[in-house]
Order: sequence, then C-alpha cells, then structure tokens
Amino acid sequence: MLVNTIPAIIGAIYRSPSPPCIEEIHKSLLEIPNLHRCNLLLCGDFNLPDIDWSTDCLKQNPSYLCESRLKLGTMADFGLSQLINWPTRQSNVLDFVLTNKECSVGDIKSCPGVIYHDILMNNFYVKLKKLVTFSRKIYFYHKADLARLKKEYVMFISK
Repeated sequence: MLVNTIPAIIGAIYRSPSPPCIEEIHKSLLEIPNLHRCNLLLCGDFNLPDIDWSTDCLKQNPSYLCESRLKLGTMADFGLSQLINWPTRQSNVLDFVLTNKECSVGDIKSCPGVIYHDILMNNFYVKLKKLVTFSRKIYFYHKADLARLKKEYVMFISK
C-alpha cells in the first residue's frame, strides 16, 4: 500500500463509432470514491468529431449529437479537461487526454501512427512513496521436530 500519496487512476478507452459508451464511462466515474482527490487520466479514441475543442462547443450539424452532449456534460460533471486540441485523424480531434489535474500531465506529443490515426504520447506525473513493508516470522512446519514438540507439550500440560 502506498502511504501519503494521492491515488492515481489511469484509463484507456476506445469508443467505436456505433455503440454508445459515454454513459457507461459516466457511471464508472460515479463509482470511484473521492474521485476529486485522485489524479485521473483517461486516454483514448472517443470517435467524437462533433466537438470544437477551442470553444468546448458542438460544431454545426453534429453527427453524434447525443453522445457529444453527454461527453461535454460528463467532462463538466467531473471537472475534466481535454488536453488535445489538434487533429489526430485527418482534420478531426478524435483522440483524448482527459484529466482532472492538468498539472499532472505534460509533454504531450503526436507521432505518425497506423493508417490515418496519430499516436499520442504523454507523461503522467504522480508522486510515489516507498511501499510500507511488514516483517513477520514464517514457520516451516514441514521442518518441525514433531516428536520433540509432542514430548514438550505433554510435559507442559502435566505440570
């Protein structure tokens, strides 16, 4: 167990273009106790091209209106910031680096990826302290002198 540290929660997400999943992410975040005290980092491909990240608003005529609104609502509910504001696939920002503590993420860069997607790389800064260890005796019963133990036990209870 790490002591005197802020918990770090790291998640990787892929949202395929068809089924909705933002609601499931929202439900999962609700289940994390004291989320506001954690360093949260969610990275992945959300496939939501309808959000203009320079204004945090929906673009005109969005294709994924419901999902995009839910995404913006989830980010507002949990105080998440999107740190990517440049295109990661053609002219769209589809890949996300979301965090509730912007100072814990840095050195984000985009590298040429596979097919049309760029690869995002970043550092996640968390403070770790030494693990608390406990020393204890471990008895090897298979190496015990059972005859002697039995003899001493009989002598002990006969006193």
